[in-house]
Amino acid sequence: MFYDVDTKKIDKLYTEKKLTIFALANIMRLPKETVRRKVGILIKKNYINHSRKDGLLPTDKVEEAIKPFCN
Repeated sequence: MFYDVDTKKIDKLYTEKKLTIFALANIMRLPKETVRRKVGILIKKNYINHSRKDGLLPTDKVEEAIKPFCN
């Protein structure tokens, strides 16, 4: 399932726009501090990476975690 995705489109999306903690808080309609704390937990568990340049990005561990649900 993951291999059917056009990686060029994904790369373009990640380079044109970035997902920030503030944007995620607005999308989810949660307080920014709550989202910041939860994102911190996900970073420590290595599910996402965060940088000022790229914003929030999933890691390979996310794919491994959701693969069993995609069959």
